[in-house]
Amino acid sequence: MEAVTFTELQIKDTKRIKAVALVPAQSGLTVLGGKNRQGKTAFLDAIAFLLGGDKFRPTNLKRDGATDYPYMKVYLSNGLLVERKGKNSTLHVTDPDGKKAGQALLKGFISELALNIPKFLEMSGTSKAQLLLRSLGINDQLAPIEREIDELYATRTELGREDDRLQKVWEAMELHEGVPGEVVKVDDLMAEMQAINDRNLKTNERCLAEHQEKRAIEGLKSELRDHGDAIVELEEEIKARRGEMEIKRIELAAMVNVSREPIPPLEPTDSITRKMNEMEETNSKVRANQAKVAAEQEYRENQDYYKRSELQLEQARKNRMALLDGAGMPLEGLSVDDGELTFEGKAWDCMAGVEQICVAIAIVRKLKPECGFVLLDKLEAFDLAELQNLGEYLEGIGLQAIATRVSTGNECTIVIEDGLIAGEPTDIPAEAIPVKEDAPSLFAL
Repeated sequence: MEAVTFTELQIKDTKRIKAVALVPAQSGLTVLGGKNRQGKTAFLDAIAFLLGGDKFRPTNLKRDGATDYPYMKVYLSNGLLVERKGKNSTLHVTDPDGKKAGQALLKGFISELALNIPKFLEMSGTSKAQLLLRSLGINDQLAPIEREIDELYATRTELGREDDRLQKVWEAMELHEGVPGEVVKVDDLMAEMQAINDRNLKTNERCLAEHQEKRAIEGLKSELRDHGDAIVELEEEIKARRGEMEIKRIELAAMVNVSREPIPPLEPTDSITRKMNEMEETNSKVRANQAKVAAEQEYRENQDYYKRSELQLEQARKNRMALLDGAGMPLEGLSVDDGELTFEGKAWDCMAGVEQICVAIAIVRKLKPECGFVLLDKLEAFDLAELQNLGEYLEGIGLQAIATRVSTGNECTIVIEDGLIAGEPTDIPAEAIPVKEDAPSLFAL
């Protein structure tokens, strides 16, 4: 279906409009100029209500002081005549054969957003992006890629934080030079220490036995000195005692393995204790070195995970870009980044006003290509160069725009003054609004 445009527009006694009619340019800008509160926006509001239905109906439709009911009429390039007239501003749609139709027919090619560009401009960046994706028909394909990108981005962020933490831990750990790579075992030193202790115990037992024997003999000698009269008997007893002591000595030797060899001195353990202390200090350094090596390994592994997640994220973004590039964007430079609408890499709030309008127009046109026009209000923020750029863009895509601007300059197609085209008669019958056939071309300066 060929895009539908206006061929003629006529509005009377509607809001501030007394009577305005024009034949717009079939593509590019048709600018309604004039000072504030003269009826420029009222003209667009009337067109929106005429084509869009009751949701666009102004609160006060009838012009103050008007004796007739509001009257709106447009001829469309598909041959339809669309009117609203009478007390209730009833809709009448007539095809070239004179057959009647209604709002349902208009909905087939009229874009509500084309009648209300500000609605698009006020959307969030996410909503604008969703609308673009819907117009491209790739929302279902892009959604899983966007989820993957979100998940990979979150993973990469967490790995980055962990990377910083692990690096600080690893670099803060001390590395001890000149120590073995593995912990030194103390088993041999412990066995040597135990053997010395065992030998020293036996030595102590022998010393105790010798001491007890000497005390017994000294006791007997004391008795001999104290009992001189019974020396013979005592000598005999001493002999007997010595015999007994010899037996006991033999028995004790059997019990404690006491030999008649000289008792060796106790063996010192200081050197082994010192070696064990030194060994523990060395092992402490070895463990510290091993911990540092393990920390570095963990840091390196986390770096590898981070790099892999970066590559995966980059690939996911390439997949998204390939999908978007292959979808046929309505405007070069338009894209979706992290769920937000962008143009030439800029977010919505970083775009110039003319860029925002061009982006809005491109997306609205893509949503409903059958609608060949848009209504643009309040273009006075655009300088003449920007206005010309906008007009050239519209002509380039074959789109018709009816726009308003607070100006009376030559860039205006017509100038509305007190609800009329400046210089035209004020008393015009409802269905005989003159059409300005010789409207000046845009920028005929």
